[in-house]
Amino acid sequence: MIVCALLTAVIGTVAAAQDDAEWERDVDALAPGDETATSLVVDALTRLPIPGARLTWYAEVEGLRAPALGTAISNAYGMATLDWEALATWNADGHFVVTAEGYAARHEYGQYPPDAFELVRGRDVGGRLVDMLGRPVADADIEVFLGCGHGPILDFVQTDADGDFTVRGQDADEAQLWVEAPGTQADYLDLSDGVGLGAGVRTFLVAPGGTAEGTVVDAAGRPIEGVFVRSFQAHRGPVGMTDRRGHFHLVGVEDDSSLYMEHPQAVNGWAILDGDGWRSGTPLQVTLTPWGFAEDDEDTVPVLARVLGTADTDALDYEIVVVRDGDGRAYAAAEDDDSPRGVLRLDLPPGLYVPQAAYAFGPVEIDPTPFDVRSGRPLRVTFNAQPRARLAVSGAIPDDAAAYVAVEGTAALGVAPFLDDEDSQHVPRSGPLVVAVEWLGRVFFFPAGETIEGVRTARVDLPAPHLLQLPPGVHGQLELLRDEDACEIETTDDGLITYASGDLELRIDTGDAFLRVPVSLPAEPGERIAIDVAPQAVERTLRVIPPEGTGDWMDIWITPLRGGGYPTHGAGRGVLRAPVTGPAWVRVERPDHVVWTRRVDGPGDVVVTWGAASLSFDVVDDGGDAVDVTALVDGIAVPQRDADDSSVLHVRGLTPGPHTVLLLPRDDDAFYAKEIRVVLDAGEERRRRVRLTLR
Repeated sequence: MIVCALLTAVIGTVAAAQDDAEWERDVDALAPGDETATSLVVDALTRLPIPGARLTWYAEVEGLRAPALGTAISNAYGMATLDWEALATWNADGHFVVTAEGYAARHEYGQYPPDAFELVRGRDVGGRLVDMLGRPVADADIEVFLGCGHGPILDFVQTDADGDFTVRGQDADEAQLWVEAPGTQADYLDLSDGVGLGAGVRTFLVAPGGTAEGTVVDAAGRPIEGVFVRSFQAHRGPVGMTDRRGHFHLVGVEDDSSLYMEHPQAVNGWAILDGDGWRSGTPLQVTLTPWGFAEDDEDTVPVLARVLGTADTDALDYEIVVVRDGDGRAYAAAEDDDSPRGVLRLDLPPGLYVPQAAYAFGPVEIDPTPFDVRSGRPLRVTFNAQPRARLAVSGAIPDDAAAYVAVEGTAALGVAPFLDDEDSQHVPRSGPLVVAVEWLGRVFFFPAGETIEGVRTARVDLPAPHLLQLPPGVHGQLELLRDEDACEIETTDDGLITYASGDLELRIDTGDAFLRVPVSLPAEPGERIAIDVAPQAVERTLRVIPPEGTGDWMDIWITPLRGGGYPTHGAGRGVLRAPVTGPAWVRVERPDHVVWTRRVDGPGDVVVTWGAASLSFDVVDDGGDAVDVTALVDGIAVPQRDADDSSVLHVRGLTPGPHTVLLLPRDDDAFYAKEIRVVLDAGEERRRRVRLTLR
């Protein structure tokens, strides 16, 4: 017994001595190689390194999806290393994307990767594409990407017959979509911006779009293969390439968008066909050389066109175009100051032309009877015009609603009683025409009737939303949620209105407590429901309390680890509280980048604790030159170098006692990493010089 007691005492003494011991050693923490650029990949909540993450470097290329130039996998310390020499040789900005199992992708742009990537957990988000005539958009191609329009494709999904799609494992606040589908305008969509009803499904309205197609030939009339063609409405396109017949076909082209074309042996870069020089759906024939479009040396013929059938001649400026048969080139007709009122002047090369209205919402429709222009004498022609119908909208549209008028091929934005855009008051006399109203997370479609005495009428009859009435005396910030998705709501004098349905949760932040009230709403709107705030609805909260007496400004994140809550962020010098029902992760950061993290089991109080001790490291090579490093303190990534002294790494807010610091070289992995054990006293400010060893 005595021997055992003595042995235990000796072991305890040795352990205590080891705890108080300080040491330093080299660690082979990185892959072999010289001249590299390294990024640390960490969990944004825990600041713990993420091994096995993939860092991919993509080029920034105008008009193309970014090709990959290099890739790296993060090691056990979360370090992902790219070839610095290749980055310097490329000598241009690019896209750096990190992906890891269970996390949403992260993106940074520049010539070199950042010091660190902080990854958040990803989740699946559903969406639905609907056109402005109220029809689901089936078989749409959707690219998921981050950053600017040149960014690489992270995922590719398609809509089903109902227009539904799912983006998996991404951050809805960061992911962007590029959508292309026949009959709609190709465009960017932010995944977080869709009209939502709290069901995890977001509805996206997509505008009508046209097509650009045609043939590109050389000066001898031979087709040119490999001409890059792009509509200039967005970085991502629509884009296409001519085939061996010189043919191209772009869908989703915006009305009046210019077309950019690049010859395979281009000398002067892009050749630009202005948007008013062609018409959607009309085949083009373009003569292209390495120096640009071939000069049009055809003599033009003056043409005077008299417009019959309307007295509204003041509105005719550039409202009529003529399209040449054969090459699809369009020419705008305008009133001439020297011509009689209602007479338009054009200078046209010979050919067969078809007149048409320039815009679907212009004041007149034009009889498309073709006319022939031949070289020689000036030509006089007559355009037969018919006034378009006027749009009347009856019924009420809420002031905060968005309202659109849409026809096949185009749409305009406005509000009741007539749409604000003056041109949109003129609409086609026949064919599908819809007034779409977007309000409270729902989109409603109201078709216009036939033309009667020059007017087409659409009656807007919005169904009454649900009305949730709160008990007297209950006030505060309101949220209506399904799982993590917030539903669209609006507060009125009578209560809260919404079109959401199903099993939901109403949350009320009274300022003193969180109230959680389960609510079940029927699918058919219009119900009036009295909300009963029972005593059990008062939720226990997690309170994050700053260190007593410090007055430190803090950024605080509280993130539930599973179910029953949603992320909360706050900033200030006081207490932050958030509703949680189970385990959560707390992260606190000071302006000087001191970071404090902790896992908590559930509701209650958690007091932030950080010490006054600090460490400063001058990290140098054998020649005394500074080496850029990333630091892990007790296994957790810490912020990088001090902005005022880039050669020194500062670690602040440390508590008394032992700490293990791992210094990982970033810019040159010919060095060993350095692992250092230090024991700090309360309030100690220690600075030491660390020399890295070549491997």
